[in-house]
Amino acid sequence: MQALSWWALQFSPRVCELEQAVLLEVQASVRLFGGSRALLNRIRGECAEQGVMGLAVAPTALAALALLHALGPSQEPNHGAEVRTATCSTRRLIPTLDALPLDTLAAVAAHAPTLERLGCQSLGQVRRLPRGGLSRRFGAGLLEALDRAYGLKAETYPW
Repeated sequence: MQALSWWALQFSPRVCELEQAVLLEVQASVRLFGGSRALLNRIRGECAEQGVMGLAVAPTALAALALLHALGPSQEPNHGAEVRTATCSTRRLIPTLDALPLDTLAAVAAHAPTLERLGCQSLGQVRRLPRGGLSRRFGAGLLEALDRAYGLKAETYPW
C-alpha cells in the first residue's frame, strides 16, 4: 500500500490510504495531464504494472470506494493484468449509489444485519429512512458517511 501511495503521488499531491485502498483527488491535476479521460487512461495503464486489480472514479472519495467494493473481491495481484474499472459521473452519482448493496460502504456495512431486518438491501433504501431515526439508532457516523458519499458534506482526509 505504501509503495502504491508513493507511486500515486506523480498524479496528485492529494493521496491517502483508506480501507485498504489508495485514494487520489486529481481534480487539480486534470489539465496538467490533458483532460480527465487522458489522466484516467494513463492511471489505468500504469496501475496495472503496480499490481492494482480495481480502479474506481467518482465525484466523491467514498463513492469511489463504494464502487471499488462493488467490483467484488480481488484476486491475487497479477502485474500487467487488465484493471477492473468502475466509473460514475456527477450526473449519475445518486442513482448509482442508491443501487449499491449495503456492504459497499463501510459505515453502512457495520449495521447491515439490522438494516436488512428493516427491509433495506441497498444504500438508497437506507438513505430514504428517516434521518432522525437513523441517527438515534445507528449514530451520527452512518449519516455522515452517507452525506459524504453523496456529496452533501465535504470530505476531509489526511492527504
